[in-house]
Amino acid sequence: MKRRSILALSSAALVTRLPAMAAQRNDETFDIVVVGAGGAGLSAAIAATDAGANVIVLEKMPVIGGNTQLAAGGMNAAATPNQAARGIKDDWRSMYEDTMKGGHNRNQAELVEIMTRDSAAAVAWLTALGADLPGLVRSGGARVDRTLQPVGGPAFGPYITQLLFDNAMKRKIALRTYSRVTDLILGSGGAIAGVKVQDRRGDRYNINARAVIMASGGYGSSAEKIAILKPEFARFTSTGQPGTTGDALDLVGRAGGELFDLDQIQIHPTQAKGSKTLISETVRGAGAILVNREGKRFVNEVTTRDKASAAELAQTGKSAFLILTKDRKSVV
Repeated sequence: MKRRSILALSSAALVTRLPAMAAQRNDETFDIVVVGAGGAGLSAAIAATDAGANVIVLEKMPVIGGNTQLAAGGMNAAATPNQAARGIKDDWRSMYEDTMKGGHNRNQAELVEIMTRDSAAAVAWLTALGADLPGLVRSGGARVDRTLQPVGGPAFGPYITQLLFDNAMKRKIALRTYSRVTDLILGSGGAIAGVKVQDRRGDRYNINARAVIMASGGYGSSAEKIAILKPEFARFTSTGQPGTTGDALDLVGRAGGELFDLDQIQIHPTQAKGSKTLISETVRGAGAILVNREGKRFVNEVTTRDKASAAELAQTGKSAFLILTKDRKSVV
């Protein structure tokens, strides 16, 4: 059977003209509203639906996928069958330590524990949905190979987005693009009771819900927020999708939610010159090396991103060349 294209969701929306005046639509009710149709949002929607909830996913952009759609490398997980088949000894505690070290121990430790402890189970869940992730390479900051990649070598992001979308459609989950959440609805005692939405025509309506899941990404594409929260990065180009403007931060902040670590964003050491194309660190994990304009290696290529980036900025021209040997399948 031919797989449904995720791009088909918005083809009609791209040519729709906005009317002169917006209207108020009738309110709707769902058990759960998921804000953001990237990997996190679609995963949450599928899991909640399988648990018996009536779910709707809202995405402000014309297409789904978010930053997940742009991910090139793979998925980190410890103690997976892939590792066992290759004789690689790994466990979630090792992944936890590597992750904490990479974050200079500023990470939210309890969240890192959940992510690493349940990483193999997450792979099993994706496999049950139909994922085939036989590839195994090493990413920056990891002590062993633990980055899983899709069969046949496609970029991880589009592959996993298509998989999640197909599963969402199989479950008949309501999914709306061009649907911007403009505010959270507060119920008695300040509890979140739903969302206010604006559709592609500018019409507004409310969705009442027992719970709202915010899965709409960061603010990497907001020059205004970066200038305030991380001004030293203001001159850098974002490789993220243009919808990552921090809307969720504004919504949660207005509703009285706690925001933390907003200054904790990072730059990536390998981006194609003259473009917004990020070159995955798994390329370095597979053997690519970084050399400066003097033709010398200057950093451990599989160190953490912040260290690799800092070393690169210290070189002549604040840049470097990424070289892959001729016997590799990939060419950069």
